[in-house]
Amino acid sequence: MKVLHLLASHSFSGAENVACTIIKKLDKEYENVYCSPIGEIKNILKEKGIDYIALNKMSYKEIKKAINIFKPDIIHAHDYRASIYASLFSKKHTIIAHIHGNRLEMHKRNLKTFIFKLLSKRFKKIIWVSDSCLDEYYYKDKVKDKSIILYNIVDKETIINKTKEYKCKKEYDLIFLGRLIELKNPLRFIEIIKKIKNIKVAIVGDGELRQEVENKIKEYHLTKRVDIYGFVNNPYPILNNSKILVMTSDREGTPMVALEAQALSKPIVSTPIDGMKKIIKKNKNGFLCKTNKEFIHCINKLLNEDYYKEIQNKINNNFININNEEKYINAIKESYKSL
Repeated sequence: MKVLHLLASHSFSGAENVACTIIKKLDKEYENVYCSPIGEIKNILKEKGIDYIALNKMSYKEIKKAINIFKPDIIHAHDYRASIYASLFSKKHTIIAHIHGNRLEMHKRNLKTFIFKLLSKRFKKIIWVSDSCLDEYYYKDKVKDKSIILYNIVDKETIINKTKEYKCKKEYDLIFLGRLIELKNPLRFIEIIKKIKNIKVAIVGDGELRQEVENKIKEYHLTKRVDIYGFVNNPYPILNNSKILVMTSDREGTPMVALEAQALSKPIVSTPIDGMKKIIKKNKNGFLCKTNKEFIHCINKLLNEDYYKEIQNKINNNFININNEEKYINAIKESYKSL
């Protein structure tokens, strides 16, 4: 069986990471190809050994060319835009829509939510990465019968191997790892760290708010305490040299970075969003915080060396429960087989 994984982005982030994980885990049973607009993703896929069909742009004509080349049985479309395009080919191909994020605009009645509902009739299955992604979709009742909830997973062995590819010379107390965009709220992260004394901080990621982030760091005289790396193809050595992952996102599905941190036994302090409510268990692998005051208290608590070691041991023991690889892959295979 041939599966074309269709994505609308040319960069590498959460949804792209999930698609790559599925392809690698199923490469012995299915013939897979990754298809997206050409960009930085090309080099990443080459490193991973994943077959790639590049689109000049995301359009019906370009996707049709790719389909004619590969002739897939299934089009596994990742996120809303790719799913909409994939629906145009439903007469000859089976379509699976895989929704990776909980977008605010999908909570309301509007043109986007209506179009997705209308075209969802062409999907054989819709995979949502958290309960809230489905529950907060405006027309959820219209798609529940063909929907499943499937929380993301990561490949722990691969992540550990990635930490050895180069040496990170510095050690950090806190790390912010993600795009510097409004959704991730990196400016709130800066507000939090300015009130915690004697810490070293890494910020790994790039985006439209980078200049604002840099300006705030200078304004608060934090330049000696904060290193901004920008986008890093392999951030795992930096993550591995950091004690705590801090997440200030306003919305998420099941963030891959959270699972990656847990794979490296790193506790997380996060806002109580979507998939994080399933991942984080208080005093076991991190904390969920609503206010900046709570963030500061929990971070300081984790920076206590004895307590930190205690939490790390609990993370190692509980990781398999939140990252059940066998269950995840079987669910994907069942979705394919049921078609």
